Amino acid sequence: MLEHQKKILLGLQNNQELFQKELFKSIKWLSPKEVGDLLEWVKENFQVLYNSTVKDFLSEDQYPIY
Repeated sequence: MLEHQKKILLGLQNNQELFQKELFKSIKWLSPKEVGDLLEWVKENFQVLYNSTVKDFLSEDQYPIY
């Protein structure tokens, strides 16, 4: 499922609104370890492009801290 979400996010990288929506949906579908892996991948690949989205993702109360 993690690789699937990465592919989806790569496909949405030109649309910030859809990218953000899909990123937050990913939390619900992935295991805690996968969420952590996705977080690292997003920071590596999209921190510059979507800095505010990544910061929002990190600060959301719905993000599970494990």
